Amino acid sequence: MAAIATLGFFGPLITGGAFTLDAVSVGGWAVYAVSFSATLPLASMATAYKQSRLVFLVRGAETAVGLAAVLILLVLRPDLAVFAPYCIGLGGMVSGLLLWWRLRIIRDRVRARHTDPERGTHAI
Repeated sequence: MAAIATLGFFGPLITGGAFTLDAVSVGGWAVYAVSFSATLPLASMATAYKQSRLVFLVRGAETAVGLAAVLILLVLRPDLAVFAPYCIGLGGMVSGLLLWWRLRIIRDRVRARHTDPERGTHAI
């Protein structure tokens, strides 16, 4: 993780030296950023298949799972709040899996439609 490796140099530049950045938090936000950006192509593909509602619902589920994980963490171990970004990243993994699963179903339907000779276009 480049963010953690360069934290010693860039941390004071980012904060102006006013406070230090925790490596665990920086790593957690990096994980969250990766999980969100990894689902972006899937969300774009679902939108191309006219599944905008699916993307909205999955992103809602992502938010709910991430917030639930953060709340559980804070209730059980408030001293581990530094791990909150990892919990939110968990929601991103859930959304990625949901979008991947649903897009495979859609892809299979589209393929079946194009390979079925009864549904194809016939020349007269």
